[in-house]
Amino acid sequence: MSKEFTHELFSVKNKVVVITGGVGILCGAMGLTLAKAGSKVAILDISKEAANAVVEKIRQDRGDAVALFCNALERDSIKAAANQVIQRFQRVDILINGAGGNKAEATTTTDYSFFDIPADAICWVFDLNLVGVLLASQVFGKHMVKQKEGVILNISSMNAYRPLTRIPAIPPRKLLL
Repeated sequence: MSKEFTHELFSVKNKVVVITGGVGILCGAMGLTLAKAGSKVAILDISKEAANAVVEKIRQDRGDAVALFCNALERDSIKAAANQVIQRFQRVDILINGAGGNKAEATTTTDYSFFDIPADAICWVFDLNLVGVLLASQVFGKHMVKQKEGVILNISSMNAYRPLTRIPAIPPRKLLL
């Protein structure tokens, strides 16, 4: 296999990449790197100001990017962002679902045990980390189906596999009780 063939096969040049949670450390770095590789990048986040900061870094490197407000928990917000991406770039080739996280009320401490966590905090974390991924995949995936191509990449925390902190996204036997 030639170097040119491999480069062409895996090239992201001129691909339109949408990143939810695009201002996070990992997803922000992905956006910068993909733009350097020639992708057109849409940074979606609940903080438009932070998304603008990431896009400014991309543009300083002569990349093509747009910052868009998007609440991953609201289908209408995702649809509005998708419409803006399609209007600007005419397509979407790659969706990186990076929106996710936790909240203080869903994290145990030495004084706040698993038994103290309110159901609404657990539901919010669950929704952000799972439902947000599903909604974005539905909305952007629909465009990919129309195009007859596209890639969806879902980012997950290592905490989903092994307890790294005191977040109950892990088996109960590992929790600080």
